[in-house]
Amino acid sequence: MTACKTRDVVRGQPSPHQGDQVAADDARMRELQAVHGEALYSHLLQLTSGDRRAAEDLLQETIRRAWQHIDASTDIRALRLWLLTMARQTAIDAGRARRARPTEVGTADPRRDLEQQLSTQVIEQAMAGLRPDSRAVIIELYFKQRSEEETAQALGIPLRKVRLLACLARLSLRAAISAHGLDADQVLGRKAV
Repeated sequence: MTACKTRDVVRGQPSPHQGDQVAADDARMRELQAVHGEALYSHLLQLTSGDRRAAEDLLQETIRRAWQHIDASTDIRALRLWLLTMARQTAIDAGRARRARPTEVGTADPRRDLEQQLSTQVIEQAMAGLRPDSRAVIIELYFKQRSEEETAQALGIPLRKVRLLACLARLSLRAAISAHGLDADQVLGRKAV
């Protein structure tokens, strides 16, 4: 497909037919949006996990990109599969761009930053208070995300001992965190330690 936005230029001046071309382009753009907009939006809504604002932004970008590749003779109604593919690629590109940007250091809520720092300090202190073998088990299970069997193999200890040390370490961590007046479930996360 080739771009349809050509104009005759004589000595740097647009042709007198440019106004007609712009009106025709606008009509085709509205037709493209009317015929495929809802399907594209639904597809992008799924790709963005229900984030309406992101889906709307991606829809605009998809339509803009598509418009650059559609020529005047293209049947707008026959483009659905191509547009859905373009929408998917636009979402992938947006995700890559987001991941390429550095993450922000602070949040908008300084209180939350302080709570996060406090939680980190409490966990570090609680971990330092564990026996070395219990600390090693917790590190393998939760920080390196290994299974109990993998932890037993990595540390060279029986599986039963891994389970016992993990249970005792979790109880000790919860007690140490609670002693600091913090909610252990909130600090550790419900599914974590």
